[in-house]
Amino acid sequence: MIKFVIDSTGYLPQEMLAEYDITVVPLSCFVENREYREGLPGTFEPIYEDAERSKIIPRTSLPSTQAFVDAFEKILSNGDEVICMTLASTLSGTNNNARLAAEMTSAPDKISVIDSGSAAQTIQLYMEELLKLAGAGKTRQEIVEMFPEIQSRGGVAFVPETLENLRRGGRISMLSATLGNVLKIKPILMFQSGVLKCAKKAIGDLKAVLALVETIPKEAKKIIVLRISQSQFFENVKKAVKQHFPAAIMLEGDVGPVIGAHIGRAFGACWIC
Repeated sequence: MIKFVIDSTGYLPQEMLAEYDITVVPLSCFVENREYREGLPGTFEPIYEDAERSKIIPRTSLPSTQAFVDAFEKILSNGDEVICMTLASTLSGTNNNARLAAEMTSAPDKISVIDSGSAAQTIQLYMEELLKLAGAGKTRQEIVEMFPEIQSRGGVAFVPETLENLRRGGRISMLSATLGNVLKIKPILMFQSGVLKCAKKAIGDLKAVLALVETIPKEAKKIIVLRISQSQFFENVKKAVKQHFPAAIMLEGDVGPVIGAHIGRAFGACWIC
């Protein structure tokens, strides 16, 4: 049997993890000297509140190779195979640690490590597709070979409510952040082929909501509306998605502090066609 492993930035709901016996290897974030192992959706707000009180942007830390080795060996000991999917290797060394860990196990030939090329609940949407393939009797090798086609149908975009986290993380300059905040210029940040890029810009939050929704392909069959911390525009995005995609399945998703540390309070959406 094939068992699946993800890192915590997939933010899969507890029910899905339990139903399919999916293993989660957590990343960590640090607020000052306090370490938080990233948990599941519904547990993030105390970390965000601590960061707000401290007026500090959390630092993040990836899982050790040993954490992945332990997760893999537990599955292998039951005679099962492993498919592990992580957040984009361009964003974190998590995928590299998972690959190194696979080689350190007792049966590396029974483990496949996939680079999602993305982050957050896009991984949930990809995982749903992989589970369908496994349920249809596809082998581990067949599933891995089919993943690029699945990946080509998904995407994720965010709109940060402030540019401060991006500035402190070195992704934009102080001048750009200052001008953006003063002029209320909102970038719509999108992952494409593992690269974070600015898909478009809008003036003001409400126009940014519409610009975000416009980045979602018309063929999207499932959309997860995302929030990082207590985004005040989350409900606006939900209404816009319902209006523009009445036939699509719409879900809600909370994004945890490991991703939130780099983007800050934000709203967004991920999808699959």
